[in-house]
Amino acid sequence: MSTFLRWILVAPVSLVGYFIALFLGMGVIMIAEALCPAQYLISETCFAPYMQSVETVSLLFFPALAAALVVLLPYITAPSYKFLTACIVYMTGAGVAIYMGLSTGAYTSLFATLISGALMLYVVYRTVAFRKI
Repeated sequence: MSTFLRWILVAPVSLVGYFIALFLGMGVIMIAEALCPAQYLISETCFAPYMQSVETVSLLFFPALAAALVVLLPYITAPSYKFLTACIVYMTGAGVAIYMGLSTGAYTSLFATLISGALMLYVVYRTVAFRKI
């Protein structure tokens, strides 16, 4: 694959990572709602005891997965300056996450997202540092 094409794909591949995590999270919630017993359905909304736990875990895990994928996939795609690319993507994603988290009041999801992205950035850094040895 040409270098030019790989640089062009850096931004779209980060969005692909975001949407993969988004659709996986929506799928988990849809499956949990589809398995809801009839006695817990009120106006097509599931009020089963497990539903709050599923939603809580989904709101923590899948945004964190999105942050990790948003950092990792551009790192893999970039033909050069991989760590710098990962840093720029993390900072951009962190800005978007902060805006979304503060405007919706989803502080725990925001925290999980920022930590997950930072951990993936650390993994990327360790990979780059290991290759230089």
